[in-house]
Formats: sequence, structure tokens, C-alpha cells
Amino acid sequence: MVALELVKDGDAEKPDADLTKAEDVNAMVAKTAEAFGGKIDILVNVAGGLVARKTIDEMDEDFFNFLMQLNMTSTFLATKAAVPHMGEGSAIVNFASLAGRDGGGPGASAYALGLREVKFFPASLAGGVPMLKAFGAVFRDVRFMPTGGIGPDNLGEFLALPQVLACGGSWLTPPDAVAKGDYTTIERLAREAIDIASKARNRELCNV
Repeated sequence: MVALELVKDGDAEKPDADLTKAEDVNAMVAKTAEAFGGKIDILVNVAGGLVARKTIDEMDEDFFNFLMQLNMTSTFLATKAAVPHMGEGSAIVNFASLAGRDGGGPGASAYALGLREVKFFPASLAGGVPMLKAFGAVFRDVRFMPTGGIGPDNLGEFLALPQVLACGGSWLTPPDAVAKGDYTTIERLAREAIDIASKARNRELCNV
């Protein structure tokens, strides 16, 4: 796979990289950031592919795992590597496929798998609620799980969107509370999150 970034003088950087391997992705992003003076303004995750049409009976575990690495892990690795170089106003664009909506035709079940439920990270940096609303208008059969920059102040806004499956956030398990075994604090934060989620979904989710 090849990643291409345009630099400010009109030339291009074209580092070769296997986007299923963290070391390749990290090297690619580092070279690109260097060309931009240490920063990256836009990341476009577009690597992916069907590879081959196989029915479930024809697939083996190695083939399935490779498809997941190619179509999903690559997005995670590129985003993880690029985010430290991205500042306010930066953008992350994740390309999906119509196979996520219509199944991709015979022999494409593994490729289509995973494109109906998509992790949206980093949610706040990548456009937040307005971006998810825009995605929902186009990808009507896809549901998203936003993470990154989500907390009690904006959790309800995300969960109020019908295209949001769930949200993730590290505020529920503060490092200090985990280190001290302070499960009272963690339970309190979990209860607060459940209350916010219940109000956003207009129903009681659970009793704890």
C-alpha cells in the first residue's frame, strides 16, 4: 500500500508502507509530519479492499484476520500515529464502502463485516456531533461508536443521535482511582454516565 501526502510547495511525499503494520505506519506518518514542519492538518484513511471473493465455507481464519487488519486496523494505526501531530482545526476523513450497506455481493461477507458498525475516533477532533449527523444522512445503515474527547459534558449530545450505537470514554476510569482501587469514584462516574445515557435515549437503561 502507498500513502501520499501533498506538501506546501506543491511537491509530494510518497512513502511506501504496509498499513497493517504499526512500524510502517509510524515511519510513514513521521516522514509526512517532517515534510509539513512537524504537523499534519488532514488525515484521509482510505486503505482497504475486498482482496478476494470467498464464501464463509471458503474462508480460513488467516484470510478473515487479514481483511480486518486491512480495512479496520489500518485506520486505527494511522489515526493513532497522526493524532499527536494534529492541532485544532485538523480533520480526519474515513472512507467506507457501499459494501457496508448492501453487503458487497456474493463472496464479500467478510469485507462487508465491520462496516455497519464503525468506531468514530477521535470523535471531537474529527467533527463531533455535526460530522456524525452528516455521516448519518449518507450512510443510513451504518451505526457509529464515537470515542475520543467524550465526557459527561457532551455524552448526551452524542447518544441522542439515532446513528450512534454507543460511546466510549476514559473519564469513567480515572488513572488515580484505578491505581488506588477507588471503586467508589468509578461507580459514581458510571452511575452518572448511565443517568446521562438514559435521558438521552429517553428510557431507563439499567439499575445499578
